[in-house]
Amino acid sequence: MPRSSKIYWSIDLDYWMKLTPIFPREVFDEILSWQVPIHIVTDHHHLLKYLRKTEFDVLVNSDHHSDLAENLIHGKKCGLNEGTWGNFVIGRKNKKFIWHYPLKMCLSQKSNGGYCHCYKNPFTRYNKYDPKICEWKDVVKRQEFMPRENDGHIVAVGISISSEWTKYTTIEDFTEWCEIAAKEPQVYYPNNLFSVLDKIINPMVRFRKGRNKSPIF
Repeated sequence: MPRSSKIYWSIDLDYWMKLTPIFPREVFDEILSWQVPIHIVTDHHHLLKYLRKTEFDVLVNSDHHSDLAENLIHGKKCGLNEGTWGNFVIGRKNKKFIWHYPLKMCLSQKSNGGYCHCYKNPFTRYNKYDPKICEWKDVVKRQEFMPRENDGHIVAVGISISSEWTKYTTIEDFTEWCEIAAKEPQVYYPNNLFSVLDKIINPMVRFRKGRNKSPIF
């Protein structure tokens, strides 16, 4: 009987950019109860340091954007940012990448939904499921949120705040959850996390910077 694959589940809060409810608290409470490492970061590419330290076979990315792009852009190597970090996962040639997206609009290159600054990726029309574009062993896309049981078992969860793309109200609700989750030993986060969150949800900061909906930091 083959061994169960190990899943690293990456969640971007911008998954709920166009959805209601804006933050499924019960899902995050369930994740906390699993007693697996939870890595919280301000921007998605900051998860790379945790991915390097985690043994996994499958990366499930629940995200409004795919976060994959072609390796060469206009003849130059793809740069690292929150929309291309999937190209920089070490060992990806032997791993599977599964993109879980919330809405069909995420597949629209015209709206730039999911396509990382409109660079090509394995899910674009003319490169459909071609993992060679970003050097993964295999790539899959699904319109859903939770990893499937037959994909394997979850060994760690990464959560990106991604405030440039995430609703203010989602971040506000996540902050309330985070204040409880941060007390658990399996939860890892940067030392300045709460000062960053405070700046985002502080009404006066939002007013001064004209951030009435989705703030950027």
